[in-house]
Amino acid sequence: MNKPRQKPGRPRVADRPIFDALIHLARTGSQWCTLPAEFPPKSTVHDRFQEWVKHGCLEAAWGLLLQSYDKTLGIDWQWQSADGCIVKAPLGKRTAQGEAQATGANPTDRGKSGSKRHL
Repeated sequence: MNKPRQKPGRPRVADRPIFDALIHLARTGSQWCTLPAEFPPKSTVHDRFQEWVKHGCLEAAWGLLLQSYDKTLGIDWQWQSADGCIVKAPLGKRTAQGEAQATGANPTDRGKSGSKRHL
């Protein structure tokens, strides 16, 4: 799926290192910005990932892998499960009685009540 170059600049990175980087991200659950230096730059990996998603490459590969696994070991389509947890994160500390503590002095809150959250 290599496109001919239409402008000067760095040559296109091969697909295999990009795929290896995506496998690393999927296995570790890490973020794009923590991609180790042994892989291509995060922006290159992300751009190629978006390109593959747009063209349906990853969905097609997933379908082929499912078919292969089904032929080899079989997939029990009658029983499936998903694991996950959706819980609102607690904000601020609580007193012994379970009441929310004040958010504390903050020069930008101008006397507003609410919560402070740092991301």
